[in-house]
Amino acid sequence: MRCRLTQPTNYELEYLQESLAILQRIKSPDAETVGEWIFKVRFNQLLQQSPEAQELYQQLESADEDTRNQIFARLRELMDDEDGNG
Repeated sequence: MRCRLTQPTNYELEYLQESLAILQRIKSPDAETVGEWIFKVRFNQLLQQSPEAQELYQQLESADEDTRNQIFARLRELMDDEDGNG
């Protein structure tokens, strides 16, 4: 059974990002965990908003290693594009 994250509000995402900045400043080991959560939230948002990202994600399961690397590179580009537009 898969658990799916709900779409966070902008406030919740900002709160996570501020928490990460604080944890990084105090060099807390929790900073890595918060950073991973922010990435997962952003990736989930991308999957919900981008048909191209959804299609690429579905192709990952049956792709060979080279194709997977290309798919991951494209997904990173899409995330970077979202950051630029946000």
